[in-house]
Amino acid sequence: MFGVSNEICTIQQLIGEDMRGKPTYSQPLNVDCISKEKKTLTRVNDKDTLITYKEYVLERLGLIKGKDLINGGVISSVEEVKDIDGNYLHTVVVIL
Repeated sequence: MFGVSNEICTIQQLIGEDMRGKPTYSQPLNVDCISKEKKTLTRVNDKDTLITYKEYVLERLGLIKGKDLINGGVISSVEEVKDIDGNYLHTVVVIL
């Protein structure tokens, strides 16, 4: 992945809910990834709010979807990045 991977991420796919409505996940799968903590300043209700989130970059097409887990955090967004010709490059996932 871009010639560099700085850590191993653990992914667990959401597979359903138990009888109490709690999410159930697959067995952990370890994959190479790059992670970055990011911050953004946004305005909410006329107040500046600092939002901190973690972004992961992986080379796994179709493996991950929203509400799966990565390193124990629930994934809030998934974007599969493609080049100008439509060829898959990598997947970017975000947890808040």
